[in-house]
Amino acid sequence: MAPELKKYITYFSFSIYLLTIFQVLYYKHPFSYEIFQVAWVVCMVLLIFSTYNLLNDFEFESSYFRLMFNIFLLYEGVIIFRGLLHNVTYSFDEFWLFITKTHILWPFLIPFFIYFTKEISAYSFLFKWIFRFGIVFLFLCVLVPEIILNRVPAEMAVIPMTAGLGYILIFSSYLSNRQVNLAFIIMLVGILIFIFLARRSGAFTLLGLLVAAYLLNLKNETKPKLFRYFPIIIGICAIFLVSNSSFYSSLTSRMEQRLTENSRSYVFQLFSLGMQDDLYFGKGMQGTYFCPVGGELEDEGVVFADVENRDVIENGYLQLILSGGIVHLVLFVLVLLPAAILGIFKSSNLFARGSGAIVLLWLIDMFLFGLPLLRINYIFVWICVGICYKKSLRDKTDDEIRAEFQNSESI
Repeated sequence: MAPELKKYITYFSFSIYLLTIFQVLYYKHPFSYEIFQVAWVVCMVLLIFSTYNLLNDFEFESSYFRLMFNIFLLYEGVIIFRGLLHNVTYSFDEFWLFITKTHILWPFLIPFFIYFTKEISAYSFLFKWIFRFGIVFLFLCVLVPEIILNRVPAEMAVIPMTAGLGYILIFSSYLSNRQVNLAFIIMLVGILIFIFLARRSGAFTLLGLLVAAYLLNLKNETKPKLFRYFPIIIGICAIFLVSNSSFYSSLTSRMEQRLTENSRSYVFQLFSLGMQDDLYFGKGMQGTYFCPVGGELEDEGVVFADVENRDVIENGYLQLILSGGIVHLVLFVLVLLPAAILGIFKSSNLFARGSGAIVLLWLIDMFLFGLPLLRINYIFVWICVGICYKKSLRDKTDDEIRAEFQNSESI
């Protein structure tokens, strides 16, 4: 792998993960806001610079994809324009809001990651950094124990820092056993945190990646030892939980209480009322709907700020409708669903099948939460879309892909 490519992957990895780390640290241990702003800007510059150099595969191998993606991008441009025209007051504070709120502008730019380099060695090196920052996550839990005890820092840190480890498990047959085993342990920590805090959507996301990784590697002759003994490992964990009833009760009591709870019906009802006149074309970027919340104290001690109009709703598909209406949602699905089908059913290697599974899991995840955000998991979804539509990559054999991974390991 070219040294330049390694440098850009390093910059990209540091920038995207440090954004999360700075957010968590600033939330629980507030330091100078000016320092936070400088750190954020430095990360943004690194992210933009590295991304510019990593988006280098502009060849479409599917005429359908070329057409639908260009229509999708054109419509997203319209959404941005409408938002700038109707929903923005031009000021420094507004500009700062644009670059720091991860759900406003960035989701409209992340689809460009379909152009991410298709050089296999780049993914091998990217997985190394994902693994390293998974280890950093464990240290972050020690430094900020509220990640384990409080829903807000947990939601800020767990998915951004551990979801990438699920990709390591999915592509585990190309990676070392040590890397795979540690990734599993760290991901298990994330799952247990979400179960303890009764974060249903987060737990489902990580469990979905874990189950997908096992199923994809089930019949793979070169699967790592973890998946060879996976049923035994799960069995031992189950026996441990059953035999330690007090630990099991402490771990799952909140989840059992919230398992069938519908905590978003009020918000969804107000969203439906607020979108009656904008259902088909949405309200543009940073569109809002009337939903007064505030002063409500939850069992985790979270106090909501007083607001009357919200620009976010806790459902990925509804968030698409809020900004661009049903048209936005349909175009989104018409790009991602065929990618998942091609990757899973029309490929000759685990690399493409795993990519298709990641796209499909995201489409399912959006029913529960799955908000498009500036995070490694949403970025990787669009990287996988680009992989799935690449026929030349789907036609490669597992031996060819594995050889490229091994060659990059030896460099």
